[in-house]
Amino acid sequence: MWLMVTKSCEGLTLIEIIVATVIGALVAGGTLMAFATSAKFATQVAPNRAEAAALAQQTLDRFRNFVAEGDPWLAPTPWTDDAIPTGPLPSIANFGPSRQYKVDPLDCDGDGTPGDCYQVQVKVQWTPPE
Repeated sequence: MWLMVTKSCEGLTLIEIIVATVIGALVAGGTLMAFATSAKFATQVAPNRAEAAALAQQTLDRFRNFVAEGDPWLAPTPWTDDAIPTGPLPSIANFGPSRQYKVDPLDCDGDGTPGDCYQVQVKVQWTPPE
């Protein structure tokens, strides 16, 4: 068994190491910026949207409880204001929120007569600070 030992001059030069370090730093910096942006979004925007979704859900729940045929709540309506109750609304209450709903009768069974089911749309708007 022979063991050959040769001297090799292969390896990384100083320039190659510097270029690899710069590229690694750029990738790491971009990744950290993405994490910082998502953290900002999660702490500022997401709670406002969750609260707006809860306000819209209140209106939908109220309509769900009025499903009797001929109920005045289910009459076709254009966009109608729906008052937001006063109380502890920590985030969007300070930004002038408004809530509106719209009811449209639909033909869900295909007999050509709308009114066998209803579509209720709710929109919640506010002006957040910039």
